[in-house]
Formats: sequence, C-alpha cells, structure tokens
Amino acid sequence: MTRTRRLWFWGFGLAVFASALRSPSLNLLLDRDEGEYSTLAWLWRSGAGLPYRDWLEQKPPLAIVMNMLAQTCFGGGVLGLRLFSMLWIVLTVLAIFFLVEAMGRRGRLGWRLRFRPFAGEATAGLAAFMAAIFLSTSRTQSLAANTETWQTLPLLGALSLLFVVDPKNLKGRHFFVAGCCIGLAALFKQTAFAAILILPFAAQDADGKLLKSLGWTLMGALAPWFITWGCFQVRGAGPDFLMCTLAYNRNYVLQGISGELKRLLGLALWCAPELWAVVGLAVLGWHHLGQERAPRRWLAAWLMAAAIAFAASGRFYPHYAVLLLPPLAVLAGLGLSGLFPGGLGGTLRPFSRIMRAVLLVAAMGGYAWADGGLWLRPGDADRTMHVYGLATFVNAPQAARRVQQFCPSSQNLFIWGDEAELYYLAQRRPATRFLFTYPFTGEAPVWPDGEREMRAGLWDARTGAAVLCKNLDQSNPFQKGLFTDLTGQYQVVQGVPGFVLGARKR
Repeated sequence: MTRTRRLWFWGFGLAVFASALRSPSLNLLLDRDEGEYSTLAWLWRSGAGLPYRDWLEQKPPLAIVMNMLAQTCFGGGVLGLRLFSMLWIVLTVLAIFFLVEAMGRRGRLGWRLRFRPFAGEATAGLAAFMAAIFLSTSRTQSLAANTETWQTLPLLGALSLLFVVDPKNLKGRHFFVAGCCIGLAALFKQTAFAAILILPFAAQDADGKLLKSLGWTLMGALAPWFITWGCFQVRGAGPDFLMCTLAYNRNYVLQGISGELKRLLGLALWCAPELWAVVGLAVLGWHHLGQERAPRRWLAAWLMAAAIAFAASGRFYPHYAVLLLPPLAVLAGLGLSGLFPGGLGGTLRPFSRIMRAVLLVAAMGGYAWADGGLWLRPGDADRTMHVYGLATFVNAPQAARRVQQFCPSSQNLFIWGDEAELYYLAQRRPATRFLFTYPFTGEAPVWPDGEREMRAGLWDARTGAAVLCKNLDQSNPFQKGLFTDLTGQYQVVQGVPGFVLGARKR
C-alpha cells in the first residue's frame, strides 16, 4: 500500500472514530455560553442589533460568527450547532494526525520515526486517537461548542507553519501567516494572544532573529483584528468593539484572581478520573523524545500557550482546560508509540510495554467511568444533566415554550439571571443590552449607568415577559428595587424548575 493510500486510510478511520465519539453531543441542550453566542448570532442575523454596540459582549466575535454559520447552513435550533461543532472537531483531529505525521517524517520526533514510515503513521494515529477521545469528554465539557473548541484548529495551523519547516528555512512570511492563525484563535478568545511571544521564541534557531520574528508574528496576529475592527467601524461600532473586547474584558479577567488556587485544585480533582492516566502517558512521551534527542520546544510552547489561556482569569472553569487536551493527547500518543516495534522509546523489555498497556487501559477505563452515562442514558435531558449538572439547562426549552405562549414575538423578554439560551430558544429579543447579570452581582465589572438601563428595560412597554432564574438579594438596594418593579409590573404565570415566569400585567 502506498503512503498516500495509507494516509487516506488513517484519515477516514479517524474521521469516523471522532464522529462516533462526538455523536452524544448531538442532542445536548444549550449551555450558558452557547446560549449567549446563539442569541447574539440570531440577533445579528435578524438585524436586531450588533454585538458590543447594542448588546454587551466581552469576547471577540468569531464564536458568534460560527453560530451564525451553523444557523445559516443547518437552520435554527441546536442540532445545526452540534453538527457544525462535530465537523470542526473531526478537522481538528485530522490536523493533529497530519501534523504529528509530518513532524515524524521530517525527523522532528527522532530518527526512529523518520526512517520507519509505518511507525510514524501509527504514532500519529495514536496521537489523533487520544485527541478524538479527550476532545469529546464530559468532565472538561469538551462536548460543548465553546470558544476553546474553535481555538485549537487555528493554533494547529500556527504550529504547522513554524515547526514542520526546518528552523533555518523559516522566513518572515512563515511568522506572518502563523501570526494570522494566532490572531484568528484570539478572535475566539483573547488569551490566544499569549502564543505571539511563545511560538516564535520556540521556533528559533541560534541566529539572533528573534525580534524580527516577533515583529512579523505580531503584525500577522493584528491583521485579523484590524479587519474585524474595520467591519464593525463601518457600522459605527468600532470603538464599542475595542472597548468591550479589550478594556472591559481586561477588568473581567482581573476580577477572577482571588481564590484561584482553591478552584484549580477542585478542577484537578474533578478531571482526574478522565485525565490522570493520559498525563502519565504524556510524561512517558516527553521522556522518550528526550531520549531520542528530538526537539521538544514545539510541544513545550504549545503546552505553555494553552496553560496561560487556561489560567489567565483564575476562574478555572472546566472548559478552560480544553486547550490543554490536544498537546497532552499528542504526548500520550508518543508515549504509547513504544507498544509496537520501531515506535518511539520502543524496547524489548516487557515491563515497559506492560506499563504503557496498563496506562492505556486506565485511560480508557477513566473515560468509560466518567462518560459511560452519555451512552447508557441517551436522552437529551439525561446527557445534559450528566455533563453540566444544572437543571436550568435541562428545563430551558420548556421555559422558552411557555414564554412564547404569553409573550408575543413583537415584545421583548427581561431576564434576571444568566440563562441567555432562553432568548434564543424563545426567539424573543432581550429587553436590555445585558444577556447576563454579572455586571450587577460582582462577577464582572460594573457597566456605566447599567442599573438605570436594567430598570428602564423592565418598565419598557415593549417588554412583555420577565423571567427570574437567579435570586434577588434583598440587602442590595438595586436588586431590592428590581424585586419591587417585578412584583408591581408582572404576575407569575408558571414556575418551571429553575425559572419563575412572569407576564406583564395588563
């Protein structure tokens, strides 16, 4: 079989495998962040307003654009987003396979894999196999279509441009295009900008061109942002875009630093059943690269960029760890390579192979233990509860249907709480610019004159319904005033678990 046919064979098999593992996500209900992006995409597409100018949003717009594409290509609802996300993950897994295969073929993974193509392809296949599994797990919430889901693929583009090529042959164009890839990743979430410094430094040989390389990379990274700013500027929203994504988001990040070590420990314990054996295999892979005297800077840079993105805000939500999963999966694949003759770190000693096999079985056992419920309980409510453990995500579709019954489509919806998915599911426009209550609860910076806007939205005659899905603090004067306005202007229609639904008094 020729190399081309072998690569097609591997690619097809990995695509089928990744799609199968992703299939439990197809009937997952929207989570909070997905609901936010879906709502903003729907509002943008329908001409109801622009993010940043008309609706408060602190993250860059590409996650919203991905939702717009899903809604355009696959229609409304949640399934279109899930299919689009599945396709993206399949492409990510294939990109990991071809990156590792190219690195092995060019000698970046040591002499064994360079001169043994079958071993190189098998090693790349193992790395992609591990990535397919751990990019579709529940405890890291990687089954969701969140910003980290979209970021990995453009970062793989930057890695390919800078590390597959021999360092002596790197030109300014390589750094510029790699910078464009980093800029695209940062248009999903700003933390990807950390790669501007890390990747060019790791890609250098000893020729003293670091500053020039950094300059080209920075220019490339700013190019997508400049184009995006121009698109908003044409609509009169350029300053709003910069203020929300840079100034306001910076303050949001700084607010999460307090208590970060406790949150980090909690997340580590939570993810341990899925990931501890993978980390063990990754350590083996790192060790064997060192034995082969193969360059490890590209993996160190990848891990460092992902770690900065993971820890930048100090909040340590589960999905923040998703960017760490691909480099860990690649290292785990390299660690498993020694299972077959000619693989990385291959040896005739049985203990070494037994240890790898035990870790592989433990990794698969951890996946089965943590994620078996996705397969044993296939209903959308059961799967959503398994991943998130929040009744509001499960009950949001029921609450949205009820809202549609007593709130005409021409009227707006007021929500006190953080369940932005309700706007999209009910197809009702928000009564204020705030899709979340974070600016009023200390979880995000205060928005200038935001309290007046919130009360005005509640009193607005165009607001036909109000939903309460977070408690109002009676010791807080603003929230106490909101409670008075709610009880005075709206009457309770129905309670759905996690939601109190109110219709405007006539």
